[in-house]
Amino acid sequence: MKIGLIVHSRTGHTWSVAEAVGQALRKQGHDVTLERIVAADDAAAKPEQVTFTSCPDIRSYDALVIGAPVRGFNINPVIRAYLSQLPAVGTKPAACFVTMHLKKPWMGGNRALARMSGLCRDKGLETRGQAIVSWSSPQREQQIERCVKSIETLFASKEKA
Repeated sequence: MKIGLIVHSRTGHTWSVAEAVGQALRKQGHDVTLERIVAADDAAAKPEQVTFTSCPDIRSYDALVIGAPVRGFNINPVIRAYLSQLPAVGTKPAACFVTMHLKKPWMGGNRALARMSGLCRDKGLETRGQAIVSWSSPQREQQIERCVKSIETLFASKEKA
């Protein structure tokens, strides 16, 4: 299966989780491409203020994994703008994950994932799994492992291209 790993990362934390996910999916035999969403101004407060310098095209992928950091207890404006501007792609399996500084999922992670999943559904993506990694948690490494394992499991029984 050709999987696009589409990531927005400001500090590199989200990117490092995506690299671990990509490595696990490649071990399963999938063709994985890791692509970065880059905004001209990462500090934009509203999605309508975001302009992109790098905006991955997802149409060639059979499935997607989308990752982004939480910002302000909610979905990051950059990933929200990116998902909002995507064309409808038909039904494709997808997974979403977020990284966050705060330790508890209810401190923005749950809300960010719910909004990401809703935006994905609006574009025809079938969100099959979600994960949260808290960077300040003492269990961060275990959370990364669970994130990787849960996404890896989603695509384990799928036919590989």
